[in-house]
Amino acid sequence: MFRKSSQHLTEEELVKRAKSDVAYFELLYDQNFDKVYRFVFKRLSGNEEISGELTQITFIKALGALGKYEHRGFAFSSWLIRIAQNEINMYFRSLKKKYHVDIHENQLNQLSIELETAQEFTMGQQEKLIDLLNNLPPDKLDLIELRFFNGLSFKEIAEIYQITEANAKMKVYRIIEKLKEQA
Repeated sequence: MFRKSSQHLTEEELVKRAKSDVAYFELLYDQNFDKVYRFVFKRLSGNEEISGELTQITFIKALGALGKYEHRGFAFSSWLIRIAQNEINMYFRSLKKKYHVDIHENQLNQLSIELETAQEFTMGQQEKLIDLLNNLPPDKLDLIELRFFNGLSFKEIAEIYQITEANAKMKVYRIIEKLKEQA
């Protein structure tokens, strides 16, 4: 009965109801779990165990902070992805391990096009670009990874950071300009 009567609710209405009745949070969990898990799994290069743990922590934290959540025109999943991203960063900090981007050659070539370099990188150029990426601050690396290695649109990035699409694009291209200067 609960599920049937809830199927017609918008995401915003589900969130509003979940703030006073945790049973509605279960519906939000069901709707968003796969998206959040896939995001975490990809960021952790396929580590299933840690991905599952961080995804669960993400939802626990989201439930705990749900009262503070405000709908600002972005999908609820964007807020969850932002929490997951913070959990991933904290996980790597806790290991005192530097976060490295898992890059495939075709993704590197796409970034090289944006950097206005040659279509195909030599091995030396690839190594230099990877070194530059690995030395970016985590917040900047996150933006590059979301755009070029996870293939998110500027609109999706804007939703995650809760900024305008133009601002997301500006941030990414400022990082690219800095990478061009160093390349």
